[in-house]
Amino acid sequence: SIVVNASTVTPALIVTNDSLICSGDSTQICVTGTYTSYIWNTGQTTQCIYAKLAGNYYVAAIDSSNCTASSNRIPVSVYPSPPVSISVNGDTLTAYNAVTYQWYYNNTLIPNATSNIYIAPVSGDYSIVVTDTNGCRATSTKVSVIKTGIFTLGKEEVVKIYPNPLESGYWNLEVGNSLIGAWVEVFDADGRLVYKSEIGNLKSEISLYVASGIYMIRISSSAKVFTHKLIKL
Repeated sequence: SIVVNASTVTPALIVTNDSLICSGDSTQICVTGTYTSYIWNTGQTTQCIYAKLAGNYYVAAIDSSNCTASSNRIPVSVYPSPPVSISVNGDTLTAYNAVTYQWYYNNTLIPNATSNIYIAPVSGDYSIVVTDTNGCRATSTKVSVIKTGIFTLGKEEVVKIYPNPLESGYWNLEVGNSLIGAWVEVFDADGRLVYKSEIGNLKSEISLYVASGIYMIRISSSAKVFTHKLIKL
């Protein structure tokens, strides 16, 4: 065993930049000053170690005179990973209870897709990275979206939305007979529903005053769904 003469040996000092870490991360703990060898309570023997688990960390540092200096103790706490999952309702993907959100499509970041709701425009695998109040991140498992029934309609089922971009007034909506009785919804860039109405005529107006920005319109019937980007100048 190592004998420490506390009256003649100056205690070693260990320091870290972060004693609160997220699950899966690590924090570096180092001994200040120069010593010839180190024995950490973890069994490691380097001047610096990386702590991944919660607990107290300390070291016995041996100098060139073969004297041993015991260190202070550094407690490390580990935050758990935030829970993350995606609920799927057709082409609408939703995540919950996080501070920040970032959606990915086939492992590629989707620019500006930072709301908890995302309307998938194409088929593929979607996932999300969330951050909680502690700043900890977690990645969801992938969910597959198959855009069955979501397509550009043929001549017999015309959908027209104009003017687009819109400077003032309302968007005009023209549909084919098969979409009478369908629902029209408009979502803002954050995925919030800002308009919903049932289509009762072949020609109608989307009676909606909104700020400048990008919106998504979705027309849903029992047989098909049509989505399109709207721009308000």
